[in-house]
Amino acid sequence: MIHNYLSGQWERATLQGQGPLKVIMSSREPARLSARGTDSAKRPTSAGNFLVLPPGSLTEDAPVTLVVESLTGTPFSGEAVVDLSLEEGNGTTSHFFRSNPVAGQVQAPVLQLVRSGESISVRPGEGGSSTRGLGGWCAKRRQETGQSMEVSLSRVLVDTSRSMRQLQPQVEALLRFIEDLCLTLETDLPVIERPAVSGASQDGVGAIAPAPAPGRTVVITDLPGVDTDADYLLLCEETVLETMPQARALALSPAAWQQLARQDTAYDHQTMTALDPLLDWLGQAPSTEGRTA
Repeated sequence: MIHNYLSGQWERATLQGQGPLKVIMSSREPARLSARGTDSAKRPTSAGNFLVLPPGSLTEDAPVTLVVESLTGTPFSGEAVVDLSLEEGNGTTSHFFRSNPVAGQVQAPVLQLVRSGESISVRPGEGGSSTRGLGGWCAKRRQETGQSMEVSLSRVLVDTSRSMRQLQPQVEALLRFIEDLCLTLETDLPVIERPAVSGASQDGVGAIAPAPAPGRTVVITDLPGVDTDADYLLLCEETVLETMPQARALALSPAAWQQLARQDTAYDHQTMTALDPLLDWLGQAPSTEGRTA
């Protein structure tokens, strides 16, 4: 029996989940198929365009993501798609997933498998709309490697002073990254505020003076204040940390800013290396020490 699924026309499919699962990939561009998140004791057998997931490699509520990687090391072309065939029951049942998009990516998640009892649930990509942007991609990669990932922010204050005007693209990139993280992790979004600076709602002169508030408050600014209970995410040179009176601040490296600003989705291990310090910092309590990313 053959079941066909066309990209964009389905949200979930169900497999019987009995015995090994064979996955065969068809791609017009050089590509390799792999699986992320499998039980480390029961690794899949893989050979380029196909892999076999042995019984027990998918555990309850632990998603496994099928990933297609470009063999050239460059992103797939703008219209690139791959077809996947999932065979179970010694080939008696086949599920054909057609035209899975991989365009613009070096490592493209195409299907997510989750065991639920005896059956296996299949969803597009990394679970449909549950993964969002760069922040969501980072959250998924951490979950796959067993690393803790959370966002401990209760409130984010955005500096609107005159010196911040030219830094708005960086501010928006940070806010988008935080939002994507929270939505993917199903965590409450922090409250975003843009308080007046020296009495001016825009283009003021000076520094934000955060009022005390429950939870963790983070200020996005290029000019940190003094004697406050807030943490600071600095849009300035990392050397500023050396002169700060408090040690609860983070300044991002050029590599981190480059990743946050990118418009493509060809994320890879360098993306995680650049953003790991930011991910760690976003989950820390207010009493943590300052560092650079």
